Amino acid sequence: MRFRPRHYVLIVVILALGAWNFSRTRHVQQQPPPASPTRPIVPGNSPAWPVFDSAAALRDAPDDKFQPALKTLAQTLDSSNKVNLSPPTSREELTALNGCRTWLLFYRQEHLHPSNRPGWLDQLQNHVNSCVAHHQDVAL
Repeated sequence: MRFRPRHYVLIVVILALGAWNFSRTRHVQQQPPPASPTRPIVPGNSPAWPVFDSAAALRDAPDDKFQPALKTLAQTLDSSNKVNLSPPTSREELTALNGCRTWLLFYRQEHLHPSNRPGWLDQLQNHVNSCVAHHQDVAL
């Protein structure tokens, strides 16, 4: 087979694209990764956190023990939402409490009806433990 001018042009274009891709990947590898903004963990001061802690302590208990603690937590959060939001219960803290309650419910659901997703129970347990330890909805 004899090369024609269009074949040479095609070879040059392919080599140029390969060189450009190589230089682009080298440039990306040399850049430092962007720093992720970290939020300082400040423990919550809301009176609802001890109620959450008691519900979280009963997360593996039978329903007759867990449901009253969950109901008390829901009532505490509802009363905190209705009250004039002055310190120590702020909007951020209520959002964190609601998020932690959601993770607690996810954990409870996974505990009662395990899924096929590997590592999901561990992830839920780590998140709920983080909520108890830091009194914030902080993903690990």
